[in-house]
Amino acid sequence: MAERKKAYYVVSTHWDREWYEPFQHYRYHLIQVIDEVLDTLKSDSRFSCFQTDGQSSLVEDYLAIRPEREEQVREYAANGKLRIGPWYTMPDENLPAPESLIRNLEEGIRVSKNYGNVSRAGFICDIFGHVSQIPQIFRNFGIPSAFLFRGVNEDTHGGLFLWAGPDDSELVTSCFGPKDGYFDYGGCVRNAFDHAVPYSLEDAITRIVEYVKVQENRAEADTILLFDGGDHMPIEPTTPDILEALRKARPDLEIIHAGLEEYAESVISQKEKIKHRAVGELHAPGRLMNGTWLIPGVLSSRIRQTQNNRARETELCFWAEPFSHLAGKLTGLEYPNAFLRKSWRYLLKNHAHDSICGCSPDQVHRDMDYRYDQSRLINAKMITCATEAIAFRVNTPELEGEEFALAVFNPTQAELNQPIDVELWFDENTKNTYGEFFGYEKKIGFRLYDLEGNEIAYDYLQYCPQRRRFHRPWGKTCIGQECIVVTVTLKLKIPAFGYTTLICKPEAKPTRHPTGGIVAGDRALENQFLRVAVSDNGSLSLLDKRSGEKYERLLVFEDRADIGDGWFHGIAVNDRICSSTACSADVEIVADGAYKGTIRIVNRMIIPECFEFDRRMRRSGKTITQEIESFVTLRDGCDYLEIKTVIDNQARDHRIRVLFESNATTDSYQSDSAFDIIDRKIGLPADNHTYKELAVETTPQATWTAVFDDSRGLAVIAPDLPETAVRDVPEHTLALTLLRGYVRTIFTDGEEDCQSLGRHEFNYRLAPTNGVPNYQQLTQLAQSTAAGVRTAQVLRRDQKLIPQRNLPGTYGQLTVTPGKAILSSLRRHPEKNHLELRIFNPTTSEMTEKLAFTEPISSAELTDFEGNVIETIPVMPGNSLVVNIAPKRIITIAIACNMQP
Repeated sequence: MAERKKAYYVVSTHWDREWYEPFQHYRYHLIQVIDEVLDTLKSDSRFSCFQTDGQSSLVEDYLAIRPEREEQVREYAANGKLRIGPWYTMPDENLPAPESLIRNLEEGIRVSKNYGNVSRAGFICDIFGHVSQIPQIFRNFGIPSAFLFRGVNEDTHGGLFLWAGPDDSELVTSCFGPKDGYFDYGGCVRNAFDHAVPYSLEDAITRIVEYVKVQENRAEADTILLFDGGDHMPIEPTTPDILEALRKARPDLEIIHAGLEEYAESVISQKEKIKHRAVGELHAPGRLMNGTWLIPGVLSSRIRQTQNNRARETELCFWAEPFSHLAGKLTGLEYPNAFLRKSWRYLLKNHAHDSICGCSPDQVHRDMDYRYDQSRLINAKMITCATEAIAFRVNTPELEGEEFALAVFNPTQAELNQPIDVELWFDENTKNTYGEFFGYEKKIGFRLYDLEGNEIAYDYLQYCPQRRRFHRPWGKTCIGQECIVVTVTLKLKIPAFGYTTLICKPEAKPTRHPTGGIVAGDRALENQFLRVAVSDNGSLSLLDKRSGEKYERLLVFEDRADIGDGWFHGIAVNDRICSSTACSADVEIVADGAYKGTIRIVNRMIIPECFEFDRRMRRSGKTITQEIESFVTLRDGCDYLEIKTVIDNQARDHRIRVLFESNATTDSYQSDSAFDIIDRKIGLPADNHTYKELAVETTPQATWTAVFDDSRGLAVIAPDLPETAVRDVPEHTLALTLLRGYVRTIFTDGEEDCQSLGRHEFNYRLAPTNGVPNYQQLTQLAQSTAAGVRTAQVLRRDQKLIPQRNLPGTYGQLTVTPGKAILSSLRRHPEKNHLELRIFNPTTSEMTEKLAFTEPISSAELTDFEGNVIETIPVMPGNSLVVNIAPKRIITIAIACNMQP
């Protein structure tokens, strides 16, 4: 007899921790849902198992209120009745940093193992589009399948398809649908959307027979999925009766109540029958009128929280983890595993897609602010303790009087060799001052030296009195100090993931250095590579002196209506699009040094105060003056511009973008993504007008976007601004979204916080390209833009408390040569305690990198993302490794070394 087709019934609930209600309200209902699940699993043996929505935080949230049921949860997790994980929270994939996706799965698997099992089903049912490297990420966690809904369409992908990452990692992928996605069964069988009609077992039995026929037509394998897991839905206890009736109505089908893994295993065994195959990111709008929604507008919703998130990720991955390891290695400081995990868990709870995507009511996002704050505070203490532990043990000369040492840290993968800004803190009662001419202004006199005694010139940039700080020496009471803070610009060379040390010697006399050199006029800056000038309307013209290419109409601001919500930028018919090209601008030189020049530009745009949501549906006739302040900086030896834009937003219902005309002759552009570089087409589909959900010109970036041809191009580097576009106009204008303000919030009358009112600060870089951009340089710029530098100041009294000073004045943890691959993580593994390094190749060509470590290493192994060994990597002379990284491949290396100083 021929083997019967199989139908797997899988029951779950898609549980948003917070969305249209805040977390505590959702948890109240979660308790009811899981109570019923556990009671039913106990009372009805026919109810085989329950899938907990792919995220283990759901179980933690439940047991925080029902701790008495933990033993039952562990029993059912161990015997397979309760399927937990693999995520900690189901994240958005574009807004968190790439490394955060790995840490989310890592924490989810850790929590799931604690309860007894890990579901290895790749559940991503409700995420607003999917990044290209999910197949490779899942495979590195032993996850062979994916279950999704958005970013694809039924006519192109069907119910089953093979999804390949750019490195050819492949997942057998099930697409929920076709009508209501993962809620399809709930709507079609349980009649969940018809609130006027009570549930009927007889009606459900009739409906499931028809539903099975629909799923059979979608399935190319001899296996179908009956997924019962709609938003926040409780189980239906009569389901075993429904399935028994289905068995009688369809004796040709084997009906199995199981989990997603059993279904995936069955389909994987038939993968040769699957016809559809997709490669790369899944970011298609919903074209079909009865199909899905992509929901692309979340990239720019509540931008402050997006910036807050990226700052916390940067603190963890670039500062707390690598420098806590270095401090432990060099000084014996305990590696703060528990604190790191606590900070990550606060952060990961904000990565849930309805949280970080900014599409929820204000209370949800206020709760997120608290969690961001807790992560920030933990990170700040870890970073300060690590950097000070290192700085205090550097072998510096004995300090005298008001002298101090200053350790300056570089958290990026490349050596830093350029002018940087640092703050120097002096006691407010210092006598080491002088005044120019007749003493019109008091200045602190000081000279800076490296540890070899060479004086270092600097630009005297800023003087800020009445700043307060405190010291907390171990075993002593806290010491407060009133200070004057002087900001200087100086050229330093700092190793990758390392530091260098300066000595500051105050003097009560003039301590001047040559000034000027970058400012080239009353509104122009120039160095070896670039010349930038400000026009009357505040826009920039830029000359790339290397290629002779000139760029005009840069730094133009566009303001238009936004009548949408957290999900979509709403385009109004009665719009008035304002441009700063018609505005006057104030221009000031605010830094004129040998190493750095800065121009301050203030645009004043007259824009509508709000949108009038009445019968007229138009932007208000009442206007405000929106001031946009930009600081444009050029440094000696740098071939890019630094731009800081400050907006005190007082208008509502609008979107502000900054525009840069590239005039590149091309039909495509590139953006980086999670562990990848994506080629994107300029322009919208010709049949866009027929779509259920319009395709939009804005697309996601991880840190940068570049548009270019063979001879010219522009790249915008903005690590905490995830939405860009290249406009389909002759100038191929690159557009970076700064903020959106909107009033619509789900199930409310409209709220204030989503209007993004108040002060915003945006930091980004603009780099001209001579043809194809230098991805290595863009990566380095993105890392330095996000992470900056930090310092630790060592006073004379600190030397007395810590007499054992034996560390070198300059030190780097490792060098990567030639450095074209990108590091995303350098940390001590939380369970295995080895040094772990993650590095990836975003290009289409194989790379060979040499990793040279400063400290001795005894062995190295290639591992998966859980630390399981794949193969041994030979250790070469000089404590170095040579690794070949295939195109688009992410590799993780476990390095054994002595963790004690």
